[in-house]
Amino acid sequence: MEFTVGLDTIATLLTVVAGVVGLGATVVASNGRTRTELKSDIAKLCTELKSDIATLRTELKNDIAELRIEAGSDISRLDDRVYALAAGLAPRLVPDRDNDSG
Repeated sequence: MEFTVGLDTIATLLTVVAGVVGLGATVVASNGRTRTELKSDIAKLCTELKSDIATLRTELKNDIAELRIEAGSDISRLDDRVYALAAGLAPRLVPDRDNDSG
């Protein structure tokens, strides 16, 4: 039994091989494009995160500044009261309404 390969068979095999190579190239290109898209998405997310962190830092600094101002005001009022007591001034008390009969 003699096995012979005709020109049609060789052409068919070459077509199949070319198709497999083309499919492989498409998969590799698609994978590369996906990798590029992923890198791009990660870069965008990093940029957004940096922006959000900067915004949060600014808000935190502003909140801390407000708290310092409020604390400074409270301390100033307490200092005034302490100095008044030390100078012998009686604290101003609001009279009790129930004992107003006097």
